[in-house]
Amino acid sequence: MGAYDEEKHPWLVAEKEYLRQTLAAGKKILGLCLGCQLLADALGGKAFRHTHKEFGWQPIEPTEDGREWFRQEDELKSLQDSKKDRGLALNPYREDSFLAFQWHGDTYSLPPGAVQLARNEAAEQQAFLLKAPEGGKALGLQFHLEWTEQMAREALKEPGVAPPASPYVQSPEEILSDLTLFDSARERFFAMIDRFAG
Repeated sequence: MGAYDEEKHPWLVAEKEYLRQTLAAGKKILGLCLGCQLLADALGGKAFRHTHKEFGWQPIEPTEDGREWFRQEDELKSLQDSKKDRGLALNPYREDSFLAFQWHGDTYSLPPGAVQLARNEAAEQQAFLLKAPEGGKALGLQFHLEWTEQMAREALKEPGVAPPASPYVQSPEEILSDLTLFDSARERFFAMIDRFAG
């Protein structure tokens, strides 16, 4: 389903209202993939069908605001020290990109007041953070850092699951060709959750 499919799935209306109320109550909300699109749509952005799909390991480019969210502490400190020593400023999109698992054909526009945290060549919006005046926070990720090898293997068993070939689509074989990517993604995910919960 898409976050915009309210006619087909009427419960989405109540779901989006619940997200707004939860944020207004000062709670923290993490939205992944469809959850990110639902958050964006509920908070004043717009979820919509993209012109292409992303499927498999794709590069994610943190914005300057997003670097602290997606880098390991030692990576971030090393990068900052290196740039500082050389008197260089960090550009909004850097070589500090990383690979994350993608499985979507939709995207979203940034909600008012939200800060863009990541992008890539395929989709300008990949992650955002919105802080509510009441103290709540919404963190949305279009991509998956939480997936395990087992989750991927189970999902990829379905016949015909892979979209047609494109620059942003990998075959199931390509997805499973480097299993260390699942471990590094989950380490990044846990570090990000620690920051979000703190």
